[in-house]
Amino acid sequence: MTDRSSEPTPSVTDSGPDDAARPTEQESSTPETTEPPERPEPDEHSAPTEAPGDAASPSKSSAAPRIRRSEPTPELPPEARETDESALSEFFDTLDARFERTRGRIAASLQEIIDGDRRVAEHDEDAESDVPAVGSAAPLPPEEQEAPAEQPPAPTLPAPPRPAGADHAGGPDAGRPTDSAGAAGPEAADAKTPDPPEDTRHLPPVDGPGRLAMPRPPAATDDRPLPWDHGAGSRSASAERRRAVILEKASAIEAATSQEEESQTEEERADDEEDLYTYIPPYNLPSRGPDPRPRPHDLLRRVVVTLGAGAAVLSVLWMAGWQADTRILAVGGLDGFVDGWYTGRRSLLTPDAVHYWLWPLIVVGLVLHALHQWAPSQRSARRQRRSGWLVAASSWLMLGWTAAVHADMLWLAVLASLAAALALLDVVRQFTFHTARSIAERRLTDRTVGLFAGWALVGAMSSVSIALTAVGVHIPGVPADLWGMVGLMVTVWTGAYYAMTERGRMSVALGMGFGLLCLVFPRLFSDAPSAWVAVGAAFGAFIVVLATESRRHRINHAERRAAMGRPVDDII
Repeated sequence: MTDRSSEPTPSVTDSGPDDAARPTEQESSTPETTEPPERPEPDEHSAPTEAPGDAASPSKSSAAPRIRRSEPTPELPPEARETDESALSEFFDTLDARFERTRGRIAASLQEIIDGDRRVAEHDEDAESDVPAVGSAAPLPPEEQEAPAEQPPAPTLPAPPRPAGADHAGGPDAGRPTDSAGAAGPEAADAKTPDPPEDTRHLPPVDGPGRLAMPRPPAATDDRPLPWDHGAGSRSASAERRRAVILEKASAIEAATSQEEESQTEEERADDEEDLYTYIPPYNLPSRGPDPRPRPHDLLRRVVVTLGAGAAVLSVLWMAGWQADTRILAVGGLDGFVDGWYTGRRSLLTPDAVHYWLWPLIVVGLVLHALHQWAPSQRSARRQRRSGWLVAASSWLMLGWTAAVHADMLWLAVLASLAAALALLDVVRQFTFHTARSIAERRLTDRTVGLFAGWALVGAMSSVSIALTAVGVHIPGVPADLWGMVGLMVTVWTGAYYAMTERGRMSVALGMGFGLLCLVFPRLFSDAPSAWVAVGAAFGAFIVVLATESRRHRINHAERRAAMGRPVDDII
């Protein structure tokens, strides 16, 4: 094998003198700071080198091929740069170096952010572990805390046997203390100077031979400030004060709650729980007590109610043309009575004549009501005593209205319709105080009188409008449509108020809704048109029916929930 130091250094082929004197284009274009050509390194796999004597012959010497790797362009020092170098060339010469520096700075910044987030998360976990739970006892001062129990010493593992000859010089254990030195006794151990203890807080603990566990989180009592936290001392003190205040408040609340619970008796607790599931109906419950003893005027009342039903029947026959040349219950039947004021074409709040076609249906209900009051259960009933006289008076007043219309007595008809409406509203109020006790009472008494009351309320509004228009009441600057809307709103509000009594009286809402719908078409196609009154009447009928149905639905829903043992909301 030939020694590498004895190999001849390959030389560059010599050129002739003419070639040396004449510079080539490459040499002229190369700057003065051109580095000298590198010598090619010899190749180990090339042919064996020749003797030193043969190195002089250029024909026998051969240069080994050189491979140059691609590397980033180095940045030239300022003194090696040309003075006439342009800014663009300088930019590209230093581009790679500047890119490497920028990438390093960005990577270092990202790593700092990641490390800071990790340290903040660890610090928050330590702070949460330090906060005691609400209601727990406050930590004891250091002087009152018990000293931790002494832990038994960890068992030591026997040392592995050493190979023979290890005690000789040059062995692997040369220089180490032998077992005999350790067995010399405690005097030899105390004579040695102990090494300073190492800080092993940041070293990973060893769970077993050859295994490393994950680093443990910092201790809960580690109050060292974080590197980026400049006000950690003041904040830690304020955090301690906040924890003390929270613990004090929690203790006070717990003490007050316990005292209140102890002061409450078992009956009071049962009452509180029962109130959540107790349903209080928004109306008077039916009376389950016995009726009062009958009196002589109870018989007189039933007779008067029966005569009132007969008067209502006579009124219907009269309107139908009995013992009269003209009929009110006919198409255009009211045109020839009271100068046509009740036809709906001369006053803003007067409905069409179709409104009075509901009167025969109401009379049928009045007859059934009169028959029902002769039942033994209604002989001395409180609700019959309160309402019977008023129902009979309303029937007689309708007979008076019919006679006044046939006699062209406008003011008498107006007063009769107003009195009938007021009497029927009082009957509805009495029914609210004394709720129906059976289905028969509800159908034959409440529904009949409710339909009569809603229908009569629209008739009273019509009579007042006719009276004011006939007299010619007019306030300068106030249009008639405004007065019509005011009267319509008062009527709708009154009807809705009485329709929403008890569980919701749909009969009152239907009677008023029928009359208001009969007011819509005359205000659109008559001599007294008013789009505002027409729209208001339509919306009024809808509102009254909707409000009544809403109350009925809420009460039924609440009663079903109470029957199932579920909590319910208060209904006014």
